[in-house]
Amino acid sequence: MVFMAKPETKKEEPKHPLHPDKLKEHGQKVAQAVAEGSVIVGQGILKGSQIVSQTTVAAAKGAKEGIVAGAHGFRNFLTKTAEVLHLKKPDFEALDEMEKEVSPYLPTELAKKWYWHNFRLKPSVAKGNLVLNWTRVFCWREDPFKAEMLFPIDNFFILEKEKKTAINRFLIKTESFGAITGEEGCGKTSLLHWIHWELNTHHPEVTACFLDCTNKRISEASLIKQLMYPFLNIYQKTVSRPFEEMQPAELAQYIKNKLGKKPFVLLIDHPYNVSEKSASLFDEIQKAGVTMQIIVAGEKEALKKSSIGKGVRDTLKFELEGLDLTNTAQMLRKRIEAVGGEGTYPFDQQMLKMLRDHAKGNPMQILQLAKEKAIQLSIDHQEEIVAQQQEMHRKREEEIQKKIMEEKQRRMDAREKLRQEREELRQKSIEMTEKQRRDEEARIAAELRNEDAALERIDDMIGTFIDRKEGKQEKEVQTTRKAGKGESEIAKQDSLVQEAVGKSVPEQKSMKQALDEDSSLAKELEQVFAETEKAQKGSPKKTGRR
Repeated sequence: MVFMAKPETKKEEPKHPLHPDKLKEHGQKVAQAVAEGSVIVGQGILKGSQIVSQTTVAAAKGAKEGIVAGAHGFRNFLTKTAEVLHLKKPDFEALDEMEKEVSPYLPTELAKKWYWHNFRLKPSVAKGNLVLNWTRVFCWREDPFKAEMLFPIDNFFILEKEKKTAINRFLIKTESFGAITGEEGCGKTSLLHWIHWELNTHHPEVTACFLDCTNKRISEASLIKQLMYPFLNIYQKTVSRPFEEMQPAELAQYIKNKLGKKPFVLLIDHPYNVSEKSASLFDEIQKAGVTMQIIVAGEKEALKKSSIGKGVRDTLKFELEGLDLTNTAQMLRKRIEAVGGEGTYPFDQQMLKMLRDHAKGNPMQILQLAKEKAIQLSIDHQEEIVAQQQEMHRKREEEIQKKIMEEKQRRMDAREKLRQEREELRQKSIEMTEKQRRDEEARIAAELRNEDAALERIDDMIGTFIDRKEGKQEKEVQTTRKAGKGESEIAKQDSLVQEAVGKSVPEQKSMKQALDEDSSLAKELEQVFAETEKAQKGSPKKTGRR
């Protein structure tokens, strides 16, 4: 058998990254990565939406799982996109920090806190003789004494008003340097976080930067990264990361361009971990014309070794002392109520004083002692605590029912009061209408009486006028007869008298019409009125027709 040698194949040269085939391949991979990320996001949201429909607690939990799954899909998308396009591997530290800061304000967390506050766990005895879930004995949903900061930090941070005023005065006066001192666990780091949280509410009027130098030596590159973080968006923090190419000489001008004349507040925890070379960046920033305020926190002796603030006067001089009994009770109460507890139970005033005295007011030690004491109580007095919790639950239910009945009674009283007010208004309206009716009737009656009196006066005056007319005519007749006039003249005078006296004013004519038709009658009436008025001034008025 003869074996033929295979012809040599020419090896293909690797294609350039910008070759159309390569770009097409990259595009397909990017599209696939986007699709996978979108599917993961969609699955997470769908999963959260499905669980939301079950119960309120499951809704909050499921929605949070959906958000977490969506964030995980977004991270996968960024990672695969960077691999395909040969970009820098994304840095997700910024996403972790953002998730930690934002998560307490998510609707799911707010709904969960509302549910925990209004619907508490029911007390129950643990199975067997061992207590494994000690928080369940006190009807707590989790450990309230864990040694970590709780968010939103403003709801849990305890600080006297005088010390808050001192910090506020330091910031208003734009002092350059201040130090916060105190022993380990007294709350220095929590205070810096609280100041940072408060200053962020005033952004962009002021820009705050928190430098965490705890238990590590800060390099110059790490310090540049933290100083630039407040000015970067999420894409710049995770993908492009311009801080990796930023030179120390360019940093000061970069910050100056971003801030202008606005203040820049640096909050440095454990500043003695910043090397002297790295600390020189702060001097360069100040030389660039940036209004910079530095607040450092650490133990007093350790701060003396720090190169930050050397030769600068400490205008804050802030020393954290131990908590008093009132603040100790307030700190424990806020933490216990945050996990579904009530007040400071199971710690009474005497036990709170003992915890505070043993820890000398140190918040961290108070939390440790409180946890140990609560675990011991859950083991030694489980049945008693459960009985107390059942009694508290019963009283709480009675109180809720009482409030419901009081609210119901209050609404009934409010409705009854409103009904009475409306009835009073209706009665007042009826009385006012009746009074107006009576007043109107009295007014009309008075007008009628006045008109009757006027008519009577006119009637009297007309009677007087007619009497005078008759007397005058009678005298004229007598005079005519005496003069020896004939019967025809007398008959003529009689007819004139009969015409003047016998005819009355037609009923269909008014007095005004009658006076307008007979001007002599109007003049004689005016004369009668004048004489009557003159007579009334001298003697009482006569009424009635003669």
